[in-house]
Amino acid sequence: LERRSRLERHLEQLGLQGRYERFSAVRGHPDQARERGLYPGECGLWQSWLQLLQSASTREDFDYLHIVEDDVELSRDFVMFSERLNPDGGAFDLLVTDMYVNPSIHRTLALQHEEQRRNGVIALRIDFYSGCLASVLIHRQRIGPVLEQLKRQFKSSGRLLPLDNALRQLQLQGKLRIGRTLPFLTGVQPD
Repeated sequence: LERRSRLERHLEQLGLQGRYERFSAVRGHPDQARERGLYPGECGLWQSWLQLLQSASTREDFDYLHIVEDDVELSRDFVMFSERLNPDGGAFDLLVTDMYVNPSIHRTLALQHEEQRRNGVIALRIDFYSGCLASVLIHRQRIGPVLEQLKRQFKSSGRLLPLDNALRQLQLQGKLRIGRTLPFLTGVQPD
């Protein structure tokens, strides 16, 4: 409840409160999660995304669905960036605005990100995705194809990868295009 309130205040400070709707996450069932080789929270994330994408697939009152976890902070740069997104979509199925990066990846990306930030330039890249689903944009025309790929994975038998790893695998297989912003525009502490 505290994280939800903090996110709502944050969206209000950015003037975005009317653009977002709350979607209650699904609690993963421990037995179902264990059968799939997941933790309950990982299974719940899968189910939450499937339900959210199914619900959003029938709506046409937005250009981009922005899925954010309740501990995400959006930078002011994100607000300007999102207002300039192509209303017809882009060269990606999903656009992540932050990612999990381990120390070696951070060292590799830090100089690029700092240079872009210093120059005031935000670029879209489709060269690399390492995981994290704290902030993801999906154009409404891409929701159906993303949902179908995820349903196939979820309905398959046996072990299931955590959602961010499954998306990465789908990207590596050429079934989904995942873009990222350079620099990252959101995070637990975006600055």
